[in-house]
Amino acid sequence: MGNNGQVFSGPDEELLTKMMAAINVDLDELFRTNICKCPVTSPPSPAYLSKCQDHLQKQIRLLQPKVIMTMGSLASQTVLGQNHQLAALRGRFHHYQGHPLVATYHPELLRQYPDLKKAAWYDLQLIQSRLEKNSG
Repeated sequence: MGNNGQVFSGPDEELLTKMMAAINVDLDELFRTNICKCPVTSPPSPAYLSKCQDHLQKQIRLLQPKVIMTMGSLASQTVLGQNHQLAALRGRFHHYQGHPLVATYHPELLRQYPDLKKAAWYDLQLIQSRLEKNSG
């Protein structure tokens, strides 16, 4: 979690803002949350993630999002209940509670490895096409 309970902050928030602007989505239109509902200092345990998953499922049922985007391996693997590498999970739609879900790279990783941005752009285009299809 970023500063002050934010999901992203600083350079990660700036990159996420640019990513969403590239597909014509205003960051204020998004509900952002972490898979971990409380700040953790070490990798969360499976039991902790399970409890968080229950809370996340309730949020999704309440909000009924048009598209879900998970960012990073932990979020993607936890939400999808799979242990595949993120590279194998991204680039296509999955379904979570009846909602389309796209797994992609975390902004921090994209900043560390800029060559991954092309793959993330593909993921964003999937989301953009789904949102355009739903609005038309």
